[in-house]
Amino acid sequence: MKIKPETLKQGAALMFGAVALAAYLTTVLWPSRSQPVQTVSGSGGGGDMVQVYLLDEDATLIPYTLGIEEGLDLNQRVAEVLRLMTIGNEPVQGVRGLLPNNAQLENCTLQGSQLSLYFPENFRNYDPKTEMRLLEGLTWAVTQFDEVSEVLLYLAGEPLTHMPQLSTPVPLPLNRQIGINNFENTVNRLHDSHSLTVFYTRQKNGSSVYVPKTLRISNQTSLQDKLSSILSDISVFSQLK
Repeated sequence: MKIKPETLKQGAALMFGAVALAAYLTTVLWPSRSQPVQTVSGSGGGGDMVQVYLLDEDATLIPYTLGIEEGLDLNQRVAEVLRLMTIGNEPVQGVRGLLPNNAQLENCTLQGSQLSLYFPENFRNYDPKTEMRLLEGLTWAVTQFDEVSEVLLYLAGEPLTHMPQLSTPVPLPLNRQIGINNFENTVNRLHDSHSLTVFYTRQKNGSSVYVPKTLRISNQTSLQDKLSSILSDISVFSQLK
């Protein structure tokens, strides 16, 4: 029996769509903490590997995997990660830090899986243009550790409920549902939306990195609409039945 060419095309399209959908849903909907994000290894010796988040020229947070001293406890690992994310200490060329260079972490304490970060008054001196990125980068950096799933921020000993420069609301506690590389016009929707994070590739310093980017979805959006939004990005099927 001879198979019609259009039948073959339809079958190929369906197979491609199924594979694309499976890959996309695996990337987007798998729990954030276990997503394997391939990053560029920066300069740093052997030992334990950690992820730091640094800003490129477009104010996009880029994850880099770096080596730090082996055998550090949690507080020391957190302090080292944030040190590498401080302006002036950037371990990779062509990107910049998030934290002001005179606002080093004073202390951190873990209760259950909730980590409290204590910053000095100078923390206020960050660039207001990076306010949302600072929140995202801090949250994603410290929740990479298995012991930590939530974060509380303290400024000069007081809980931080709104960011000092532009008054961006700070969810209490912070977790990875804040997203990363959010569109800037969504900063006031953190409390009435949830995050959908996708990854795309970008060339940095001659190598490819996976860059996470978050879309905010209204809490009133149905599961049907969420999946339809995902499917529309694949551009294979336009509708979900």
